[in-house]
Amino acid sequence: MPSSDREWQYFVDLTTQTCTCPDHEIRGVKCKHIFAAESTISRMTDKKGNLVRETKTVRLTYSQNWTAYNAAQCEEQTQFTNLLADLCKDIPNPEQTNSRPRLPLADMVFASTYKVYSLFSARRFTSELHTAKESGLISVTPHFNSVSNYLSSPELTPILKRLITTSGLPLKAVETDFATEGLHPSVHPAGTNT
Repeated sequence: MPSSDREWQYFVDLTTQTCTCPDHEIRGVKCKHIFAAESTISRMTDKKGNLVRETKTVRLTYSQNWTAYNAAQCEEQTQFTNLLADLCKDIPNPEQTNSRPRLPLADMVFASTYKVYSLFSARRFTSELHTAKESGLISVTPHFNSVSNYLSSPELTPILKRLITTSGLPLKAVETDFATEGLHPSVHPAGTNT
């Protein structure tokens, strides 16, 4: 299957349930290419134009639990901020030797992440920070310039990577059963290069 930069092609064999993509070769589990190939019906035509095989992607549909979906959408921001505060609460403050006291690093990671999630400008986001402080999610309400400064700090990168890893741990068991990306229609069944 071509990757997003169209440089790579992978070979799927449905008989042996194998794929040449790095995801399948490293983890040894069913990858998105195998799932896509299973949902594809293939036919071709010969040189005379007679229909020998045709490729058709079968679109899988799933029923929707609208009550649960609506509840999740209505509570998303509250759940996000609660989970984010829980992730950030154990971030230690770096040692400080001089100058004025820094803002708590846990609060600044929370504020920076929440600011990006909110899609607000730094100034418009200030009211969200006041609400977060009133709710006990952070201990101080930082100035919008402080949030912007932390967002541009390279020191935040390893902390954010650690939070991403930690937040994904509950889904570790699920990733062996489901593909993490959408299926691409150019993936073909056994014996064909994609």
